[in-house]
Amino acid sequence: EVNIKQNLPGTGYHKEWIRLYFYEKENYEGQPGEPMLFRNIHFVTAKYNYAAREFYDEYLFDEKGNLEFIFARNADVDDFKGGEYRFYFQKGKLIKAIVSVRNPATEKYEQKYTGTKVPEEYESDYKDYLGKAKHYKDLFKTIDAGTFH
Repeated sequence: EVNIKQNLPGTGYHKEWIRLYFYEKENYEGQPGEPMLFRNIHFVTAKYNYAAREFYDEYLFDEKGNLEFIFARNADVDDFKGGEYRFYFQKGKLIKAIVSVRNPATEKYEQKYTGTKVPEEYESDYKDYLGKAKHYKDLFKTIDAGTFH
């Protein structure tokens, strides 16, 4: 678990709460100098804010560390009235994307798009989430390398 608290210019107090879960495999027959445990990232949850807006992401990885699923919930941002993304992957390739948008009248999320490609209007968000998945995977590797095995 990683908790970050800081003041950011223009948006004020920022809090980020990241939880990293992992697969663990024992290595009883390893060579001298190899760790007794092998760990690989499994699941990440990230809750964070910018100004008063709250965000929440989830990233699921298979046992080899390949991305399988992204879930992200955005707060109201400018003309985007809050939404949820679901991206499904198989062997590193996107196989399904679902975009839901919050209806301001009902406060419920309504599916706006489902398909095998990301609509152009959401492409930049999709790329941001792929970048975050890599960031969290790298963060896990750094933390794991500094721990006792």
